[in-house]
Amino acid sequence: MHHRPLAGSQIHGLRYAAAAFPSDIPCEAMKTYSGSRSAHGCAVTVTDDDGCRALNPRHDLRNHSPDGFEWGYAGSGPAQLALALAADVLADDEAALGVYQRLKSRVVVGLAREGWTITVDELAETIRTL
Repeated sequence: MHHRPLAGSQIHGLRYAAAAFPSDIPCEAMKTYSGSRSAHGCAVTVTDDDGCRALNPRHDLRNHSPDGFEWGYAGSGPAQLALALAADVLADDEAALGVYQRLKSRVVVGLAREGWTITVDELAETIRTL
């Protein structure tokens, strides 16, 4: 799995053979998620064929962090990011609730503090292994 930080080090990931996983997770080849920091906090955007939008934090499913997303450690902000990513990738709220804490441990804790970009395919591949 390749995670492209905007700056800083790469996170460590594993590559899995695509044939080893079920194909029931929807994937859009050009969809990416990017996290960045500013003086105002952390922002995560989703870019796909329709353009660019802010990632919905999905506080309706669970409100871990009313202050927003975080990454690079195992806390409430990273849990909110993992939930939002899982819900967006899976398009299934119940399935997202079932995997997001493991996604946090597997991916979100290792994202580069300075910024990062990850594809929907990379996230879906990781979710399939959780």
